[in-house]
Amino acid sequence: MGPARAVRDSSGGCPLPATGQTTCWNSSGSVIPCAGTGQDGELRKGAPLAYVDNGDGTVTDLNTWLVWEKLSDDGTVHDKDNVYTWANAFTGHVATLNAMSFAGHRDWRLPNVRELQSISDYQTYNPSVASAFDANCAPGCSATTCSCTALGYYWSSTSSVSDPWRAWYVGFRYGNVDAWGVSDDKSATLYVRAVHDAGSSSTTTTSTSSTTTTRPSTTSTTTSTTTTTSTTTSTTTSTTSSTTSTTAPGAGTCPSPIVIPAGGGTFSGTTSGSSAQTGTCGSTGG
Repeated sequence: MGPARAVRDSSGGCPLPATGQTTCWNSSGSVIPCAGTGQDGELRKGAPLAYVDNGDGTVTDLNTWLVWEKLSDDGTVHDKDNVYTWANAFTGHVATLNAMSFAGHRDWRLPNVRELQSISDYQTYNPSVASAFDANCAPGCSATTCSCTALGYYWSSTSSVSDPWRAWYVGFRYGNVDAWGVSDDKSATLYVRAVHDAGSSSTTTTSTSSTTTTRPSTTSTTTSTTTTTSTTTSTTTSTTSSTTSTTAPGAGTCPSPIVIPAGGGTFSGTTSGSSAQTGTCGSTGG
Protein backbone atom coordinates (compact mmCIF):
# COMPACT_ATOMS: atom_id res chain seq x y z
CA MET A 1 0.00 0.00 0.00
CA GLY A 2 1.42 3.36 -1.01
CA PRO A 3 0.89 6.92 0.21
CA ALA A 4 -1.88 9.16 -1.15
CA ARG A 5 -2.08 12.90 -1.66
CA ALA A 6 -5.40 14.77 -1.86
CA VAL A 7 -6.15 17.86 -3.92
CA ARG A 8 -8.83 20.55 -4.13
CA ASP A 9 -9.81 23.02 -6.82
CA SER A 10 -8.43 26.56 -6.86
CA SER A 11 -10.22 29.68 -8.04
CA GLY A 12 -7.27 30.74 -10.19
CA GLY A 13 -4.94 29.35 -12.81
CA CYS A 14 -5.53 27.49 -16.05
CA PRO A 15 -7.06 24.00 -15.89
CA LEU A 16 -5.03 21.03 -17.01
CA PRO A 17 -6.46 19.00 -19.89
CA ALA A 18 -8.87 16.36 -18.60
CA THR A 19 -7.88 12.70 -18.81
CA GLY A 20 -10.91 11.81 -20.92
CA GLN A 21 -11.99 9.10 -18.45
CA THR A 22 -15.77 8.72 -17.99
CA THR A 23 -16.03 5.22 -16.42
CA CYS A 24 -15.57 4.09 -12.80
CA TRP A 25 -14.32 0.74 -11.47
CA ASN A 26 -14.03 -0.92 -8.06
CA SER A 27 -10.87 -2.49 -6.64
CA SER A 28 -11.61 -5.75 -8.44
CA GLY A 29 -11.79 -4.03 -11.82
CA SER A 30 -15.56 -4.26 -12.23
CA VAL A 31 -17.44 -1.30 -13.70
CA ILE A 32 -19.58 0.47 -11.10
CA PRO A 33 -21.86 3.53 -11.08
CA CYS A 34 -19.75 6.66 -10.74
CA ALA A 35 -22.08 8.66 -8.48
CA GLY A 36 -20.46 9.35 -5.11
CA THR A 37 -17.18 7.55 -5.83
CA GLY A 38 -15.04 10.66 -6.22
CA GLN A 39 -13.19 8.89 -9.02
CA ASP A 40 -11.88 10.66 -12.09
CA GLY A 41 -14.69 9.12 -14.14
CA GLU A 42 -17.24 10.91 -11.94
CA LEU A 43 -15.59 14.30 -11.41
CA ARG A 44 -13.96 14.63 -14.86
CA LYS A 45 -11.85 17.55 -13.73
CA GLY A 46 -9.85 19.59 -16.19
CA ALA A 47 -10.53 21.09 -19.58
CA PRO A 48 -12.41 18.68 -21.90
CA LEU A 49 -10.17 17.18 -24.56
CA ALA A 50 -10.71 19.12 -27.78
CA TYR A 51 -8.80 19.04 -31.05
CA VAL A 52 -9.15 20.35 -34.58
CA ASP A 53 -7.62 18.79 -37.68
CA ASN A 54 -5.99 21.60 -39.66
CA GLY A 55 -6.11 19.71 -42.96
CA ASP A 56 -2.36 20.10 -43.53
CA GLY A 57 -1.07 17.06 -41.67
CA THR A 58 -1.35 18.66 -38.22
CA VAL A 59 -3.77 18.70 -35.28
CA THR A 60 -4.23 21.63 -32.87
CA ASP A 61 -5.01 21.00 -29.19
CA LEU A 62 -7.50 23.73 -28.31
CA ASN A 63 -6.61 23.53 -24.61
CA THR A 64 -2.82 23.78 -24.76
CA TRP A 65 -2.60 25.49 -28.17
CA LEU A 66 0.06 23.03 -29.22
CA VAL A 67 0.09 21.95 -32.87
CA TRP A 68 0.93 18.27 -33.29
CA GLU A 69 2.33 16.39 -36.26
CA LYS A 70 -0.06 13.75 -37.56
CA LEU A 71 1.49 10.38 -38.32
CA SER A 72 0.82 8.26 -41.40
CA ASP A 73 1.43 4.80 -42.87
CA ASP A 74 3.03 5.77 -46.19
CA GLY A 75 6.79 5.32 -45.69
CA THR A 76 7.49 9.07 -45.44
CA VAL A 77 9.10 10.97 -42.57
CA HIS A 78 5.65 10.98 -40.93
CA ASP A 79 5.27 7.18 -40.95
CA LYS A 80 4.09 5.87 -37.59
CA ASP A 81 6.58 2.98 -37.72
CA ASN A 82 9.70 5.17 -37.93
CA VAL A 83 11.89 4.83 -34.83
CA TYR A 84 14.87 6.87 -33.64
CA THR A 85 17.44 6.97 -30.89
CA TRP A 86 16.93 9.92 -28.57
CA ALA A 87 19.66 11.98 -30.26
CA ASN A 88 18.38 11.13 -33.74
CA ALA A 89 14.89 12.23 -32.77
CA PHE A 90 16.33 15.77 -32.76
CA THR A 91 18.86 15.55 -35.59
CA GLY A 92 16.82 13.24 -37.80
CA HIS A 93 13.07 13.58 -37.44
CA VAL A 94 12.68 17.11 -36.10
CA ALA A 95 15.46 18.51 -38.29
CA THR A 96 13.82 17.02 -41.39
CA LEU A 97 10.46 18.62 -40.62
CA ASN A 98 12.10 22.02 -40.15
CA ALA A 99 14.19 21.69 -43.32
CA MET A 100 11.06 20.97 -45.38
CA SER A 101 9.00 23.68 -43.62
CA PHE A 102 6.36 21.08 -42.82
CA ALA A 103 2.89 22.68 -42.69
CA GLY A 104 4.56 26.05 -43.23
CA HIS A 105 6.62 25.99 -40.01
CA ARG A 106 10.29 25.70 -39.10
CA ASP A 107 9.84 25.66 -35.32
CA TRP A 108 9.08 21.96 -34.92
CA ARG A 109 10.55 20.36 -31.79
CA LEU A 110 10.40 17.27 -29.62
CA PRO A 111 7.70 17.72 -26.92
CA ASN A 112 8.60 17.66 -23.25
CA VAL A 113 7.14 14.85 -21.16
CA ARG A 114 4.19 16.86 -19.81
CA GLU A 115 3.24 18.05 -23.29
CA LEU A 116 3.48 14.53 -24.66
CA GLN A 117 1.32 13.03 -21.92
CA SER A 118 -1.31 15.75 -22.43
CA ILE A 119 -2.63 14.02 -25.57
CA SER A 120 -3.26 10.71 -23.78
CA ASP A 121 -6.93 9.74 -23.50
CA TYR A 122 -7.40 7.52 -20.45
CA GLN A 123 -10.85 6.35 -21.48
CA THR A 124 -9.32 4.21 -24.23
CA TYR A 125 -6.24 2.10 -25.03
CA ASN A 126 -4.54 0.40 -27.98
CA PRO A 127 -3.85 3.28 -28.58
CA SER A 128 -4.59 5.57 -25.63
CA VAL A 129 -5.32 8.68 -27.70
CA ALA A 130 -8.37 10.56 -28.93
CA SER A 131 -9.64 9.94 -32.45
CA ALA A 132 -7.80 13.05 -33.67
CA PHE A 133 -4.64 10.92 -33.41
CA ASP A 134 -6.16 7.59 -34.47
CA ALA A 135 -8.47 7.79 -37.48
CA ASN A 136 -8.62 6.00 -40.85
CA CYS A 137 -5.11 4.58 -40.45
CA ALA A 138 -4.45 2.12 -43.28
CA PRO A 139 -1.45 1.12 -45.41
CA GLY A 140 -0.55 3.90 -47.82
CA CYS A 141 -2.51 6.66 -46.08
CA SER A 142 -0.86 10.08 -45.77
CA ALA A 143 -0.79 12.58 -42.92
CA THR A 144 -3.53 14.60 -44.61
CA THR A 145 -5.87 11.63 -45.14
CA CYS A 146 -5.44 9.69 -41.89
CA SER A 147 -4.07 9.92 -38.36
CA CYS A 148 -2.01 7.07 -36.92
CA THR A 149 -0.47 6.19 -33.56
CA ALA A 150 1.88 3.25 -33.06
CA LEU A 151 1.36 1.07 -29.98
CA GLY A 152 4.63 1.79 -28.25
CA TYR A 153 6.89 4.31 -26.55
CA TYR A 154 7.39 7.87 -27.80
CA TRP A 155 10.41 9.98 -26.89
CA SER A 156 10.07 13.26 -25.01
CA SER A 157 12.77 15.92 -24.86
CA THR A 158 12.96 15.57 -21.05
CA SER A 159 15.96 13.77 -19.53
CA SER A 160 15.85 11.93 -16.22
CA VAL A 161 17.59 14.10 -13.63
CA SER A 162 18.62 11.08 -11.53
CA ASP A 163 19.83 9.06 -14.52
CA PRO A 164 20.60 11.60 -17.26
CA TRP A 165 21.60 8.88 -19.72
CA ARG A 166 17.88 8.08 -19.77
CA ALA A 167 14.96 10.17 -21.06
CA TRP A 168 11.27 10.22 -20.21
CA TYR A 169 8.86 8.67 -22.68
CA VAL A 170 5.12 8.07 -22.96
CA GLY A 171 3.66 4.72 -23.99
CA PHE A 172 0.57 5.15 -26.12
CA ARG A 173 -0.66 1.59 -25.77
CA TYR A 174 -1.86 2.31 -22.22
CA GLY A 175 -0.80 5.92 -21.57
CA ASN A 176 2.02 5.09 -19.14
CA VAL A 177 4.91 7.48 -18.45
CA ASP A 178 8.36 6.14 -17.60
CA ALA A 179 12.11 6.58 -18.01
CA TRP A 180 13.41 3.22 -16.76
CA GLY A 181 11.54 0.61 -18.81
CA VAL A 182 13.89 0.86 -21.79
CA SER A 183 16.98 -1.31 -21.36
CA ASP A 184 19.17 0.61 -23.81
CA ASP A 185 18.56 4.06 -22.32
CA LYS A 186 18.84 6.94 -24.83
CA SER A 187 20.34 4.57 -27.38
CA ALA A 188 17.01 2.72 -27.62
CA THR A 189 14.93 3.33 -30.74
CA LEU A 190 11.47 4.70 -29.99
CA TYR A 191 8.70 6.48 -31.89
CA VAL A 192 8.52 10.26 -32.32
CA ARG A 193 5.75 12.82 -32.77
CA ALA A 194 6.83 16.44 -33.21
CA VAL A 195 5.06 19.57 -31.96
CA HIS A 196 5.20 23.34 -32.34
CA ASP A 197 3.50 26.27 -30.62
CA ALA A 198 0.32 27.58 -32.23
CA GLY A 199 0.10 30.94 -33.99
CA SER A 200 -0.79 31.72 -37.57
CA SER A 201 -1.62 34.65 -39.81
CA SER A 202 -3.00 35.11 -43.28
CA THR A 203 -3.36 38.12 -45.54
CA THR A 204 -5.92 38.57 -48.30
CA THR A 205 -5.59 41.38 -50.82
CA THR A 206 -8.10 42.48 -53.47
CA SER A 207 -6.19 43.80 -56.47
CA THR A 208 -6.93 47.11 -58.16
CA SER A 209 -9.22 46.98 -61.17
CA SER A 210 -10.00 49.83 -63.56
CA THR A 211 -12.72 49.89 -66.22
CA THR A 212 -13.13 52.60 -68.85
CA THR A 213 -16.16 52.73 -71.10
CA THR A 214 -16.35 55.05 -74.11
CA ARG A 215 -19.65 55.68 -75.75
CA PRO A 216 -19.59 55.89 -79.55
CA SER A 217 -19.31 59.41 -81.01
CA THR A 218 -22.38 60.81 -82.67
CA THR A 219 -22.25 63.34 -85.46
CA SER A 220 -25.13 65.50 -86.61
CA THR A 221 -24.86 67.73 -89.64
CA THR A 222 -26.93 70.73 -90.68
CA THR A 223 -26.52 73.08 -93.56
CA SER A 224 -24.16 75.38 -91.71
CA THR A 225 -22.89 73.56 -88.56
CA THR A 226 -21.28 70.21 -87.73
CA THR A 227 -21.48 69.09 -84.08
CA THR A 228 -19.53 66.11 -82.69
CA THR A 229 -20.36 64.74 -79.22
CA SER A 230 -18.17 62.16 -77.38
CA THR A 231 -18.90 60.87 -73.85
CA THR A 232 -16.39 58.88 -71.80
CA THR A 233 -17.24 57.22 -68.49
CA SER A 234 -14.40 55.95 -66.24
CA THR A 235 -14.93 53.75 -63.19
CA THR A 236 -12.10 52.76 -60.86
CA THR A 237 -12.24 50.26 -58.01
CA SER A 238 -9.68 51.02 -55.34
CA THR A 239 -7.37 48.46 -53.76
CA THR A 240 -8.67 46.83 -50.60
CA SER A 241 -6.42 44.93 -48.21
CA SER A 242 -7.45 42.94 -45.15
CA THR A 243 -5.39 40.95 -42.71
CA THR A 244 -6.67 38.23 -40.40
CA SER A 245 -4.48 36.95 -37.59
CA THR A 246 -5.10 34.19 -35.09
CA THR A 247 -2.59 33.67 -32.31
CA ALA A 248 -2.40 31.58 -29.19
CA PRO A 249 -2.95 33.30 -25.84
CA GLY A 250 0.13 34.94 -24.41
CA ALA A 251 1.95 33.94 -21.26
CA GLY A 252 -0.34 33.99 -18.25
CA THR A 253 -3.48 33.96 -20.40
CA CYS A 254 -5.88 31.02 -20.32
CA PRO A 255 -7.93 30.04 -23.36
CA SER A 256 -11.65 30.67 -22.93
CA PRO A 257 -13.62 27.55 -21.96
CA ILE A 258 -14.32 25.10 -24.76
CA VAL A 259 -17.89 23.89 -24.81
CA ILE A 260 -18.46 20.26 -25.80
CA PRO A 261 -21.98 18.76 -25.87
CA ALA A 262 -22.60 15.67 -23.77
CA GLY A 263 -21.30 12.65 -25.62
CA GLY A 264 -18.97 14.65 -27.81
CA GLY A 265 -19.71 16.06 -31.24
CA THR A 266 -19.19 19.60 -32.44
CA PHE A 267 -17.20 21.87 -30.20
CA SER A 268 -16.61 25.59 -30.19
CA GLY A 269 -14.35 27.82 -28.18
CA THR A 270 -12.52 31.10 -28.31
CA THR A 271 -9.15 32.34 -27.26
CA SER A 272 -8.31 35.70 -25.82
CA GLY A 273 -8.41 38.21 -28.64
CA SER A 274 -9.34 35.75 -31.37
CA SER A 275 -12.44 34.63 -33.21
CA ALA A 276 -14.31 31.42 -32.45
CA GLN A 277 -12.72 28.11 -33.32
CA THR A 278 -14.95 25.27 -34.47
CA GLY A 279 -14.35 21.68 -35.38
CA THR A 280 -15.12 18.11 -34.44
CA CYS A 281 -14.64 16.89 -30.91
CA GLY A 282 -11.80 14.41 -30.53
CA SER A 283 -13.04 13.01 -27.24
CA THR A 284 -16.24 11.47 -25.95
CA GLY A 285 -16.11 13.09 -22.56
CA GLY A 286 -14.35 15.42 -20.24
